[in-house]
Amino acid sequence: MYSDLLELTWQFQVILVAGYLGYIVGFSGQTRHHRSIDTAAITLCFGVIALFVFEQSLLHIPAGYSSRNAIASSACIVASVAAASIWRAKLRKCFQEILKWISADQDDGHATAWQTITQETGLEYSQVLVTLKDGRCLESYQMEPYSDLPNGAVTLGLDGSVALYVNAITENDIRREISTISDEDGHRITFIPAEQIVEVDLRRARK
Repeated sequence: MYSDLLELTWQFQVILVAGYLGYIVGFSGQTRHHRSIDTAAITLCFGVIALFVFEQSLLHIPAGYSSRNAIASSACIVASVAAASIWRAKLRKCFQEILKWISADQDDGHATAWQTITQETGLEYSQVLVTLKDGRCLESYQMEPYSDLPNGAVTLGLDGSVALYVNAITENDIRREISTISDEDGHRITFIPAEQIVEVDLRRARK
């Protein structure tokens, strides 16, 4: 398989790489349930964009220019990644709404409701509460100061795990606040495996 890829022309290899980079950027965090045909089809879609930009670049760059191929290759990769970024930020949701309107189907294409929630972009979290099987509730609130810390204010894993900067713990109806998140040794973040979680409550708003 790899030897076959290496036998392709360098132009086709560049287009293929550009298309795959577009796939990675546009669908990062959503590829777990993709089949090989899904990956190939999406890569091809972004590859078509890359091919168009590549051909247009060659048309507008003088034939004798020494860096002609390098510029065209760079342009097609940038175009594919840019298209994927726009798709992820804006077009995907619009496309899903159109499909729902046409088919009256509420399926958004994600495997779980958790994936739908966590893949929503353009949101700012102000409070996260994680209830554990042992009855404790770990809370992070007024989260804006944590946005610049490592991993951001909260990390919601694809497997249902959660990592956050806990500043309050409720146990047996007694709420205890934790005043120190950061000190001279660093910033304390708490990782909670999915199998220990009963419920996750999120308070968030559009940025």
